[in-house]
Amino acid sequence: MTASTIGLMVPTRGRPALLERFAKSIVQTANDPSRIEIHTYLDRDDAALDEYASTIERLSAELGPLGISFAGGIGDPVGVPGAMNELGRASKTDLLIMSNDDQVYTDFGWDARLEQETAKFPDGIFLFWFADGIESDRWCCFPIVSRRWIERLNYYAPTMFEHFFVDTWLWDVALRVGRAHYIADVNVNHIAAWAGKAPEDETALRTRGPLSAGRFERDNMTYGTLERYRAADAEHLRGIMVLSDYERVDGHEIGTPRRRPSRDPESGTIHFDFQQHSTYEGSVLDRL
Repeated sequence: MTASTIGLMVPTRGRPALLERFAKSIVQTANDPSRIEIHTYLDRDDAALDEYASTIERLSAELGPLGISFAGGIGDPVGVPGAMNELGRASKTDLLIMSNDDQVYTDFGWDARLEQETAKFPDGIFLFWFADGIESDRWCCFPIVSRRWIERLNYYAPTMFEHFFVDTWLWDVALRVGRAHYIADVNVNHIAAWAGKAPEDETALRTRGPLSAGRFERDNMTYGTLERYRAADAEHLRGIMVLSDYERVDGHEIGTPRRRPSRDPESGTIHFDFQQHSTYEGSVLDRL
């Protein structure tokens, strides 16, 4: 699949300065900023709403000549899953990257590297993710999927969750069809408060702090009871999958879970295997 446009989906609240840092890191490291759109979802009750407006206006003027553009809008506080779904369904870009305002892109040419990998699967059914400095090979935290994936399933992010497991849901579906791939040589630093990499702010307290008591447990329970829907989504994707030349060489049977992880000898990309009910607590790299 040719990825001519790339959209980064960024629900953000109370963090206009972090959004600016995020946007500038993208422009500074992209091989071709003109094909990149940053999609923001802003809560209408955010005290920093006016500052967001001025920040985005200034960034558009400053970074616009390089080709990058901003999209998105203002809506009710619907939580991260709801905001992601709104952004994803509204976006028209070929690729969509789940993103956080506390990320920083550090490796130049990440967009060209991503296109190199997506081209291996012309049917557009795949999921990729980059190293984030926290989970990286252990867990897919910021999945990258195609417009065709979303159109086939008719949603971007599952909205039955309060906050957690949105990324895990997409990863699980991709694992079931053998199209989950980790790009280890692209680093996007996740400077997360919950990992001790940044001070806790109001947004961090809302999502993982005392104000979110019980949220993870509730989302974990929800995730565990809906396995049959992930299986159904995987089957729906299989209906439009086409065996690629890359898979012919790789020897992987189309639409099936991989029996074990494998590393591409040329690119180093890791193709993950599916282990139902696995917590992936150990590093997959240790098993290669």
